[in-house]
Amino acid sequence: MQANSSIIRVNAHWNRLVFLVLLAGIAAPLTANSPWKGRAAPDFKVVSGNDRVATLKQFRGQILVIMYESGDSWQKNRALKRALLKLYNEAAPAQRLKIGRLPVIDCRKAVWPITNIYKQKLVEHSMQEGLTIFGDWDGNLLRQLSLQSDQSNLVIIDQAGIVRYHRSGVIPAAGITAVQNLMRQLLAGMS
Repeated sequence: MQANSSIIRVNAHWNRLVFLVLLAGIAAPLTANSPWKGRAAPDFKVVSGNDRVATLKQFRGQILVIMYESGDSWQKNRALKRALLKLYNEAAPAQRLKIGRLPVIDCRKAVWPITNIYKQKLVEHSMQEGLTIFGDWDGNLLRQLSLQSDQSNLVIIDQAGIVRYHRSGVIPAAGITAVQNLMRQLLAGMS
């Protein structure tokens, strides 16, 4: 009987340890500071499928939300995108003008002669989504912001050009709530 109670104590201890390790693994990405957080965002240039250019300078004075993805990762953060769209749609018209939305697709694989196919797909997807989707054709934005090419990436830059949020990978529900709260806080600070 004593051996069984020892096994039970070891199992209970092991289960607590596994739980704490898993909890740390989930919480760390939510609380870990990116090396970019608090730094000035570098200027960049991305180009849409219909050759429209977007740069950081064009978004000065706005909160810029960059969603950077590859063709393989665009569905990884659908819940986050829905939450951000809901937040945007629920904002007053004057507040919407304070938010810059910049969806960017990694287009480094697009080399001649398929560049025009990529451009056409960007135009089609832009029409489906109701906002212009831009391409990072040379990978400069990817490199400049230390993004991950195989992941969904979210970067939030405040109205002064300072990175306030920087994360790669799937953002869990608690992280989505934190992003929504950050956006509300930034918008309130602009009033």
